[in-house]
Amino acid sequence: MRDLKSWFLSFLFLVACFSIPLASVAGQEESSSKEERAEMARENIKALKEGALIVRLPSYQSKVDALENILGSTGPDNPNRKRVEKQLEQTLADRREFNQNIMSAFREAYNFSEVYFMLDTATAALKTGQLQGFLLNSALEADPSIRLGDPPYFILRFGSTSDMTTDGVEAMVVMNGQFEDLDKPFPYYQRLHDFAAVMGSIFPVPDQKKKDALRIVGKLNEKLKEYYLDVQRMEGL
Repeated sequence: MRDLKSWFLSFLFLVACFSIPLASVAGQEESSSKEERAEMARENIKALKEGALIVRLPSYQSKVDALENILGSTGPDNPNRKRVEKQLEQTLADRREFNQNIMSAFREAYNFSEVYFMLDTATAALKTGQLQGFLLNSALEADPSIRLGDPPYFILRFGSTSDMTTDGVEAMVVMNGQFEDLDKPFPYYQRLHDFAAVMGSIFPVPDQKKKDALRIVGKLNEKLKEYYLDVQRMEGL
């Protein structure tokens, strides 16, 4: 019994000896990782300030294609045809309204960097290094005369802040040139459905959606400016 007790005490001593340095190493790694993220965020905000933000507007192309395929496979006398036609018409109208409001809001309330617009269907063109031919003018049409300036480029997408889990929120999310979401402390997203938007959906006022777009774009712009100033103060600039 005495030998067993001695062995057990020795075992606890060894565990304690090894646990302390392991915990210390883990803490150092976590601290190092946090500092690396902070440094990356600082570099990204300075790069965005000197570069450009490409706003990738949603096309809802999958839904549009599905509705058009249904219409293409049904005759004029099909009882569901009018319903599908109406649904397609509404989808296209909603897309245009949303994208026009967002474009107008960025042109009015965003001045942190240069800004361009494209549809999400042009993502492949951007990834292959094309600089023009897919960027949109004020009529939401691809305009070959609009050309991207010098890099770096950042892309703003619309969707969930987390594609891997169900706890994300619908937002505008800033990505780097490799189409990877940025990370904190960079202010990389802005909620689409903030409190004012929710209240506006219950008690709408004239031009409610335009006002919502203007407010959320303004919020993102201010977050970027504030973080940029914080970085400048930190670096003594």
